[in-house]
Amino acid sequence: VGQQLAYKCNFGFKLIGEKILTCLKNGQWDHKIPKCEAIGCLLPDPTDDKHYEINSNTSEEEKINLFNFGDVLEINCEEGYEFVDDSQNSLTCSEKGMWKGNVSDCQPIKCPSPQILNGFVNNNTDDNEKKYSVGENLVFQCNQGFRSSEEPVICQESGNWSSTAQCTPIRCPSISNHPVASLFFNKPSSPLKLDPETQSRIHQFTLAIEGDKLGDNLILRCSDQTKDLIINGTKLRNISWRCEEQWRLQNININDTELRTLLLSQDLCEGQCPPPIVPANAVLVTQNVTDWRPNATISYECQPGYVLQGLGSATCTSSGSWSGVSLCRPIACPGEPPRVNNAEFDLDSKEHTFGKTITYRCLPGYRMYGPKTSKCLASGRWSRVLGKCSKISCGKPKVADDVKLEGKSYLYQEQLGFICKSGKIGNITCLANGQWDTTPAC
Repeated sequence: VGQQLAYKCNFGFKLIGEKILTCLKNGQWDHKIPKCEAIGCLLPDPTDDKHYEINSNTSEEEKINLFNFGDVLEINCEEGYEFVDDSQNSLTCSEKGMWKGNVSDCQPIKCPSPQILNGFVNNNTDDNEKKYSVGENLVFQCNQGFRSSEEPVICQESGNWSSTAQCTPIRCPSISNHPVASLFFNKPSSPLKLDPETQSRIHQFTLAIEGDKLGDNLILRCSDQTKDLIINGTKLRNISWRCEEQWRLQNININDTELRTLLLSQDLCEGQCPPPIVPANAVLVTQNVTDWRPNATISYECQPGYVLQGLGSATCTSSGSWSGVSLCRPIACPGEPPRVNNAEFDLDSKEHTFGKTITYRCLPGYRMYGPKTSKCLASGRWSRVLGKCSKISCGKPKVADDVKLEGKSYLYQEQLGFICKSGKIGNITCLANGQWDTTPAC
């Protein structure tokens, strides 16, 4: 009687009832024997600004015992949100009935900036890691030669794009429908029927196909690569089309339909010569001829002041080129240009040809009066120099009243004498610069 018992619960449990019991005289304990129950954690209430999601249909009365010591509660973000940091997203019920642990904040789900093959994102910023909000459209641009699909690319709540941002090559229409290129495709179902002679003309050519993307080319040339194409008198190594969303003729001033007609009706790789190029300083004698077939001959002559070097004719060969082309060289004036008294000139070469002009300059103390040039004429002679160099004048000197001048010439190198009233005498000389060498002084 009187003995006491003290109760203590294990870690993580709490005592329900009296902690100390005393034995009474009647052999009973003064209180009921206590119990140890696990410490429970209340289900946390998520706050709106955190955007957490905790799924529970538990009533308020049941919440306190729903989670026991050591239980782990998984936390999720609301739909359309994701954790800033995925390293920890759970809470543990502690021995004190409190939730322990850190849960990362939830942020709106965003879509990453995608890598676009043959294109780039227009985000108006230098940040290549820009992320896009849910519902936002991706604005991107394709490289030259590529185009984007018309389907919008929208950021979804899953953090993925609604479709793939793609840049596909821009292609030209099928060459099987091209007015000229289609001639080189023999399909059993093709309605095009060519007679043997026309087929023979087509076989004169080969068509090279680089592709059908933007910037690719179709190149038509003669099968015999020693020959050129002759189109309306113009000599061409080839004819090309460039893909610019449509096939565009590049180097000839006719359309596809006209070219097709020529290919089907004429032998364009026959070796016809292009219109002759008249040598510089020559005049074509043959007139009113536009069809330069093999063996056709032209004649030309040099303009006045030029002399022919070689034959004065050329012939169209079977290879489509002109043979025997000559030159017209300028006539040369032999020797040096004529000499002019009291003058000199500069020569920049030993050979002086038609049209060459020499400019004279007077020696110091002389001045040119009249034309000062001589020109190599078409006759092979120098023109006469009409100008001449005459001595310059220093003019009458100004002297004091007590000085008397003797002499009448004021020209270059001439001298005047002077006499002073005091009896002093002397001379002054006219210099090349048009000034007297001194002023008479008594």
